[in-house]
Amino acid sequence: MAKLAEFEDGKIVLETVNGTKNIRARVKAADNSWKVFSTKEKTLEKAEQVAKTTFFTGKSRVAQGQPEFSSKKFSYYCSLY
Repeated sequence: MAKLAEFEDGKIVLETVNGTKNIRARVKAADNSWKVFSTKEKTLEKAEQVAKTTFFTGKSRVAQGQPEFSSKKFSYYCSLY
């Protein structure tokens, strides 16, 4: 792994992973844990947009009293019907 960039005082970190061309993001959650996900992008600019969107969407969800990141799986929603 090689760190490419940091944003929002280190709360968003973009890095590459060996064996893939896509860029991975780490986003700091409100409880000081990290959400790690692939941005599915190969360029730094597009990966930055994806990571910042995830970060700010999470912040707005917390402000509305919702969970920061959805942790429910597809099977959970299927079981409702």
